[in-house]
Amino acid sequence: MSYLVAILMLALPVTAIEDTDQFPTGPVVELSGTITRVQVVRGQGMPFLEVEHDGETARVHLGSMRYLLQHNFSPAAGEKVEIEAFRRNRNELVAKKVTLVKQNKTLALRDDDGRPLWQRGRYGRSEGQGQGRGKLEAEGKQ
Repeated sequence: MSYLVAILMLALPVTAIEDTDQFPTGPVVELSGTITRVQVVRGQGMPFLEVEHDGETARVHLGSMRYLLQHNFSPAAGEKVEIEAFRRNRNELVAKKVTLVKQNKTLALRDDDGRPLWQRGRYGRSEGQGQGRGKLEAEGKQ
């Protein structure tokens, strides 16, 4: 029984990592519309917008709440929006870039490969913020 529990405990973190690290792979689409709902609540998963466009409603996943706050990105229901996003399915998108028309504010969220911009440096790139200690910390030197 304890063997089964150990296997399950090891499997759970791997599953969570796979879910959050998966990059969008669908085609990139552009749409313009009106925000009908904003879901930006701490602890409620990835923030998203519901956008009405061409007689349909699409759910547009944004990104890290921290990233949105750092960039003072504050969408509002009723606001016109222009979106460049990866399509997951007919009405579900993952935002690459979002422009809030009234505020004249554009926020880039992902690169051309779908990698989140708030996770720079995490995928073998040296685009971090320079606050780590690199090899010194790994070698035990402080």
